[in-house]
Amino acid sequence: MPITQSSIASNVISGATGLTGPTGPTGPNGPTGATGPTGPTGPNGPTGPTGATGGTPWLLNGTSAYYNSGSVGIGTSTPNDKLDVNGTDAFVRIDRSNGEPGITMRYAGSTTNRGDILLTTGGAMYFTSGGTTERMRIDSSGNVGIGTTTAGGARLQLFINKSNTTTTDMTDNSTLSLANSGTGNGVFNCIKFAANQQDMFISSFNNNTQANRRIGFFVGSVAGNATTDEQVSIYGNGNFAFNSGYGSTAVAYGCRAWVMFNGTNGAISASGNISYVTRNGTGDYTIGFSNGMPDGAYVISGMLKPTSGQAGNNSRSVNIAYDTTPSTSSFRVRTATSSAGYEDPQYVYLTVHR
Repeated sequence: MPITQSSIASNVISGATGLTGPTGPTGPNGPTGATGPTGPTGPNGPTGPTGATGGTPWLLNGTSAYYNSGSVGIGTSTPNDKLDVNGTDAFVRIDRSNGEPGITMRYAGSTTNRGDILLTTGGAMYFTSGGTTERMRIDSSGNVGIGTTTAGGARLQLFINKSNTTTTDMTDNSTLSLANSGTGNGVFNCIKFAANQQDMFISSFNNNTQANRRIGFFVGSVAGNATTDEQVSIYGNGNFAFNSGYGSTAVAYGCRAWVMFNGTNGAISASGNISYVTRNGTGDYTIGFSNGMPDGAYVISGMLKPTSGQAGNNSRSVNIAYDTTPSTSSFRVRTATSSAGYEDPQYVYLTVHR
């Protein structure tokens, strides 16, 4: 029978296990496995040494910080002023709990060349200049006072502490001055009184001719714009004009003097701008003005009341004396009868118009 490997194996008897051979070389690493869970944080290490101080534009003076170089911008990198607050929500708040908050402006540190804006505890704002003297105030209701420390009673109050018996100080010490930088005819200043029905105006009009300069008062006859409805005018030559139903302003000529006096002795019963009546003779009188006329071009009107003995003859008149000319200081009249004679009436009534 032939001998084969399988027949040999089936007839071999196993011996004892031999000694373990030496470890073979390490094989190649297998693929990296999945990351395991994070372990707990370890304790903090010791504090490191303090680093060098960083750069800053601010300097300290005790508890105050200051900056002397350049400008400060809030909301902008290119400030145009010492402090420039910029942005859609730019707002500066000043809040003080133990007094009046405010802003002080000074020139070169001066205590007199300074101005302040302050807020009172009652909600009023006031402004100072030339030191700490208050010049203007706006109270909590919106009323404005200039030259006063109170602003109540009117929307705008102007005060000036000045008195003079002449007009020499008016140019430099006016309470209110309106100016127009225009030149030539037609330059004007105007105050407007606005209303829900109609506006009214007080206007001054300049003209190269003094007589044509005027102050006009405009009040319309119907609701609307009153600029074409000048009702009263005062002209540069002193004429006074008003609309008294004629449809436009016309110069008014006033009664410059009047007198009622006793014809028998010249005693004045009542008068205006008349200083004396002198009886020169029967029915002959000279009347003097308290304030003289600018010239002798005035009109004298008169009437008389006869005495009881003269009542039967009504043809009497007051005549300007033909042998004298009215002057700026006085004029002369005679009371005449129809027979060209003169007599003393009980009373004489005279008016002077110009």
